[in-house]
Amino acid sequence: MGINFTLNIFKKKLIFFILISLIIMNFCSFLINFRFIENDENISSFYNAVINKYQDSNYNYAGLSNTAIESSNYNDVLLDKVYTFRTGKHNLNISDLYFIKGYRYNIKLAIVTENHECNLDINLTDPKGNEYYIFSTNGEELAYNNYREIPFGAAKTGNYSVNFTKLDGPNLNIHIKILRDEFCHKLFDAGDNLIWIDIITISSSDPPTEGIALQKYLYLLSQRKYNIYISRVSPVRIDYPNSVYLDHNVVDPSEEHISFPIYDNELMKGLFEEDQYHFGTSIHGEYLFNFTFYPAMEHTNILLFVVDEGQIASGQEPFPLNLSEFIPINIEGPKIGPSVSMPLEAQIGLGIGIGSLIIIGLAIAVYIKHKSNL
Repeated sequence: MGINFTLNIFKKKLIFFILISLIIMNFCSFLINFRFIENDENISSFYNAVINKYQDSNYNYAGLSNTAIESSNYNDVLLDKVYTFRTGKHNLNISDLYFIKGYRYNIKLAIVTENHECNLDINLTDPKGNEYYIFSTNGEELAYNNYREIPFGAAKTGNYSVNFTKLDGPNLNIHIKILRDEFCHKLFDAGDNLIWIDIITISSSDPPTEGIALQKYLYLLSQRKYNIYISRVSPVRIDYPNSVYLDHNVVDPSEEHISFPIYDNELMKGLFEEDQYHFGTSIHGEYLFNFTFYPAMEHTNILLFVVDEGQIASGQEPFPLNLSEFIPINIEGPKIGPSVSMPLEAQIGLGIGIGSLIIIGLAIAVYIKHKSNL
């Protein structure tokens, strides 16, 4: 009776020991597998944190709010009226026009008294007092019911004034309509995944040969493609110089600060026509965007924005562990590749697992020997 009781206790201890050994082996296997997936999980968490940063309106937009972008009503009418212009030269100044930064505004006008024509100039003044010479008939006279349209992208929020100067012709009436259109960047069909947008005012330098410099740091993720847009969004009257030249490069966040030249003395395209390029990143961090503008006009507004177009590559590199040592692969020809290099977790796991098997074997042998002696 005492012998059987002793054997039962011994069996229970043996089974308990075997179960503990199996649990240890499984845990070691988990550590080995985790060695290969933890980097991907860390990268994913990092991407999510930075993408959440992109959603911050203060980060995305320079002077523009997400709420305003989402709730904007296009074709809002600021002014819609017929004005009388006296014979010969006549001025009309319309003030207190509240423009919002980022929007495009359209000024439409036409003579509405038949058989009348005239020449006309239009100047616009922003809240800072910068005067833009935005339109001139330059000999192509306004005519009855022939509407002209002048678009203007606002770089500042505040009260604007528009001055209309009739240069010649008889008494006549002109219909003037000013509307708020959509956001300037919406005209380029670039999507909504913006990480930065701004409209800036640049003014001609003194002396004119020196450019207007702009620097912007942007946090970009690695292994992704970005689309960069640059466009002039304020008009210049046809008889004035209207060219803007651009130098531009991007400097990455590496220790070497590698510079990527993009434009060198590039003539920018026309009004609301984009200069755009793609930039793929290899590392994440703060990238420096250098712009130098050389404007021929006194003042002009420039739209700049950057769109995240998604991941190019996973960023996966070869693992230091040669898995072919554990998974036989039949490949013809000589084996070429690095020697076996095992992570510390793998070495510990294999050691514990092999040691557990040896202990289990010894325990079984002791049990059999003990039983045979009874």
